[in-house]
Amino acid sequence: MKRRTASGQRIIAFASMLGIAALLASPVGAEDASSKPPSHRFWAELDLGYGHVERSASSQTLSDDSFALDFMAGLSVSPGVKVGLDLGGYNLQSTCASTPSHLCTPSESERGKGLEHLFIVADFRPAVNDGWLLHGALGASGYWAQSVSQYYNRANSYGWGGEIGVGYTWRAGSATHAGVRVGYEFGHLSGNESAGVPAFDYSALKMTFALAYY
Repeated sequence: MKRRTASGQRIIAFASMLGIAALLASPVGAEDASSKPPSHRFWAELDLGYGHVERSASSQTLSDDSFALDFMAGLSVSPGVKVGLDLGGYNLQSTCASTPSHLCTPSESERGKGLEHLFIVADFRPAVNDGWLLHGALGASGYWAQSVSQYYNRANSYGWGGEIGVGYTWRAGSATHAGVRVGYEFGHLSGNESAGVPAFDYSALKMTFALAYY
């Protein structure tokens, strides 16, 4: 784990690169295509990218730079509004498991941590189909920690979470779309006293590339 670092500068730089990518990759005819309603009521989207996660308890604040993943799917309830479910999270630390060729060191005696969520999501698109969008989500969040010394002993903690964000999409095919998203996720987890996990608040700033079907 790392305490607060200069990673904020990396976040700003990465966000700028995503914005430039959105402007350069959008096709010339995107304005006309964006006015057409979606081809299908069903929609699905896979987002992959980077997240900067901070966890704050009463005694300390920890930060992690993490791989971020979201899978969303749902229905278009109107030409400019999509609702659905979002299953995703952040891999804060990979698990170390001893093998004949590699024995975990004492510092790796407890490895494997992550945040996960299941949200109800809604996207609002002023241009109906492509272009800019506003994103909101609310639901359940969880934290897990895997002990290698007791491989099946997981320290789980649950609570609530939410997310707000913006994005930009453009048409990549007849029913496929590409895009970029910037989101801010936040929440509170109740902790797990028996496993030594205190209650904590968390926040995450993430930037992702998206591939969607609708």
